[in-house]
Amino acid sequence: MKISIIIPTYNEEQYIAELLEYINIHTQKRNIEEIIVVDSFSTDNTVKVAEKAHAKLYLSKPRDTKTQMEIGAFQAKADVLYFIKPGCFPPPHFDERILYAVKTKYMTGIIGKKRWSDKVYLSLSKFFACFSGKIATTSIQTMFIMRGAFHYAGGFRDHETNDAFADLLIRANSMGYRMI
Repeated sequence: MKISIIIPTYNEEQYIAELLEYINIHTQKRNIEEIIVVDSFSTDNTVKVAEKAHAKLYLSKPRDTKTQMEIGAFQAKADVLYFIKPGCFPPPHFDERILYAVKTKYMTGIIGKKRWSDKVYLSLSKFFACFSGKIATTSIQTMFIMRGAFHYAGGFRDHETNDAFADLLIRANSMGYRMI
C-alpha cells in the first residue's frame, strides 16, 4: 500500500521548495507512490520548483483549493490520498503513521500539525451538522483518506462550508469509515 501526496498551490515557490525537500528527507520512498502538485497558474517559480523535484504537475484554472485537491485526487494512483494545504508541514515520518493507521482499519483522519481543539471541534461539528448541515472553518491543514472512501463519500463538495477537510471527514465518518 502506498500514498499519493496532493498539494494545491498558487504562488508558493518558497513553501513548495521547502515542503518537497522536507518530504524527501522525512519519508520512506517505498511508501510514497507520487507527489502531485495542482497549481493555479502561479506567476512565480512554483511550477519550475515542482518540476525540478519530479512532482507530477497539473494545472487548475480556478484558484480554489477544493477544486485543486479534487483534481489531484482524481489523478492519484495510490490507495491512500494525503492532502497538504499550503503553508503546512506534516510531522516527520507521517507516511509511516498514515500507513499504520490504515493497517489498523482507520480509513481517514488527520495526521499533521493542527491545534489541540481540532478533535473537539470535529466532534462538535459532527453533532451540530446533524441539525444544520453547516460546518464552520477549522484549522485542519492535512488529512488522509482511502481513495475508495474519498470517491464513495463524494469527494470535496462545493457548498456552504469553508473547510473541505472537516466536511469530508464528517461525511466519511457518518458513512461508517473509521476516523483517527
